[in-house]
Amino acid sequence: MTQSEKRLFLIQSLLKERPEYRQVETPRDPEGQRQLLRGLMNVRPPQAADPDFLRVQDAYLQAERYENFLRTRQGQKLLFLELGVGYNTPVIIKYPFWQMTTKNPNATYVCINQGQTVCPQEIKKRSICIDATVS
Repeated sequence: MTQSEKRLFLIQSLLKERPEYRQVETPRDPEGQRQLLRGLMNVRPPQAADPDFLRVQDAYLQAERYENFLRTRQGQKLLFLELGVGYNTPVIIKYPFWQMTTKNPNATYVCINQGQTVCPQEIKKRSICIDATVS
């Protein structure tokens, strides 16, 4: 589930909880959706929540902080530091770091690892790869 899908799921779940909110329209733009979600979360009374809602909410909020950090630093100098990340789960750290470095000409990618220090050709000039193999 993408961040956008999580946000819409959370909004719809909160709107369904309260009959008086069922006429509220969900904005099409992400920022409007974020504002609506924040408002709905702020006025929600303390009560038990569906386990699926809590799982999606936790995943959404964790990723949202990360995306907000990147969004507010767009175009700024950034260092993506990868320490000891192998190829078991490259889609979590390695590939996103490569993509974000590619998109931001002011970004530098640093990889410190044992024997698995590589980077794409597109970002090679803005990368530092250190093979920390201990002999």
